[in-house]
Amino acid sequence: MEEYDQMLSRMEAAGIDVSSGGQQTEEAIARLETLISHPLPASYRRFVAEYGFAGPEENPYKGIYENDPAAKVGESAYYHTCVLRGEWGLPSSYLVVNYEHDLEMATCIDLADRDGDECAIVVVEYRSGELDVSIESSSFQESFLRHMEQLIEAEEEWNEAEEES
Repeated sequence: MEEYDQMLSRMEAAGIDVSSGGQQTEEAIARLETLISHPLPASYRRFVAEYGFAGPEENPYKGIYENDPAAKVGESAYYHTCVLRGEWGLPSSYLVVNYEHDLEMATCIDLADRDGDECAIVVVEYRSGELDVSIESSSFQESFLRHMEQLIEAEEEWNEAEEES
């Protein structure tokens, strides 16, 4: 969890407001696994157990909200997964962990594409009624940390540009 803690601290230091749901119970995690009919990959399971959901306040990475994996809230991975299954025809093996509504793009765990304790992370773009899927990484942790690093870099560039003007 140290990597996640360090990244969230770095985000705050860069001026990004961070949101987190706090620790979730094993029962809530097991219920999510039942709802999606798949075991969670190890790195995502650890993330959800420790944080529930976490990331930039305006759009954190999804997980479990207040020990209720079926909560119909923006922080819920299951909620977004159900919505995009209905709206986009998202495959049943995908779990939405980040959703960019304006871009019609979602980062998903492909629960059917397993390599040991981890699963492939895919980016899904919805274009003209079709899904464009690309593999992003081989683990949730790698994907999350890379995406948060990109946000920090963008925030730092923005801050530098503001100081220069």
